[in-house]
Amino acid sequence: MDKIILTTETELMEIISKAIKEELSTLKLKETTNENELITRNEVCDLLSITLPTLHNWTKKNKLVSYNIENSVRYKKHEVLKSLVKNKHFNK
Repeated sequence: MDKIILTTETELMEIISKAIKEELSTLKLKETTNENELITRNEVCDLLSITLPTLHNWTKKNKLVSYNIENSVRYKKHEVLKSLVKNKHFNK
C-alpha cells in the first residue's frame, strides 16, 4: 500500500470522490449483470418482510409481476426492488 501525503483538503476530497465513483461504477455493472435474476416466492417474502398471502395479494393486484416457469412461480429481483420503491411499501 502506498503512503499518501496530502497537502490540501481539496486533494483529500478528490481522492475520496474518485474512490466513490469507482465503487459506484462497479455496483452498476453488478446490477446490469443480475438484471434477470429470478427469486422464489419465499425469497421475495424474506426480502420484503411479508407473508405468502400478502405476496399473493400484491401479485393479484399487479403490484408485483410473477413469472410461471414450469411448475414454479418466480419473480425478477430487480423488479421487486423497483416496485418497492415505486409503491412506497405498497401502502396505497
